[in-house]
Amino acid sequence: DVSREAADMVPTDDNFTTIVKAVERGRVIYQNIRKFVGYLISCNIGEVLLIFIAILIGWGSPLLPLQILWVNLVTDTLPAFALGLEKKERDVMEQAPIDKEARIIDRRMGVTIAFQSVFLAAAVLISFRIGGTVYGGAALATTFAFITLITGELLRTFSARSESRSVFTMNPFSNRWVNIAFVVGALLLAAVIYIPGVNTLFGTDVDLTVNQLLIALSLGFIPLLGGELAKSVKRRIN
Repeated sequence: DVSREAADMVPTDDNFTTIVKAVERGRVIYQNIRKFVGYLISCNIGEVLLIFIAILIGWGSPLLPLQILWVNLVTDTLPAFALGLEKKERDVMEQAPIDKEARIIDRRMGVTIAFQSVFLAAAVLISFRIGGTVYGGAALATTFAFITLITGELLRTFSARSESRSVFTMNPFSNRWVNIAFVVGALLLAAVIYIPGVNTLFGTDVDLTVNQLLIALSLGFIPLLGGELAKSVKRRIN
């Protein structure tokens, strides 16, 4: 009884392999918490940075208040929860032990947040400018920004599945929850743009051509690129 009280871990089945499984499971949970937190923080910082820069340079806000609320409550939430259900990475037990005093938001996560926030803000600003300057119209510019923002956040979910491995080396179907979150997010985006009444409410009731839609969607790959570049920088830091 004294040993049990003094111990940090007590195997209840008298099997020491249980310790290995417990450590592995603990590491997976810790990694998934980091992915969840890093994704949400970078989303919010990216949106704040986007609006701050746009207003600072005199462009006005690229997004309407209802659009921002929609992104925060719907688009960000589903992928974040899906990342919390990510399966273990193949090298999880080859990594160094985690200090029990280690912070969730450390220097490595700071690099990821910085890259993804900046790339997300840049992508949406470019989209907003193209919609407003090249094609003209405030409503079209806002719609461009809204499409790129949601697309960017959905796509970079795939990069956020690992803090070190490239998205191109991972099985894209190993986490079905991420795929479900992506499909649901894409369908909701389509609903907000194309369903009459709904698009009026969200300020996206515009005559959007196929070429314009493809431009706004393609700019959504920029945040994904930012996430992958962050991984390369972190490898150099280590």
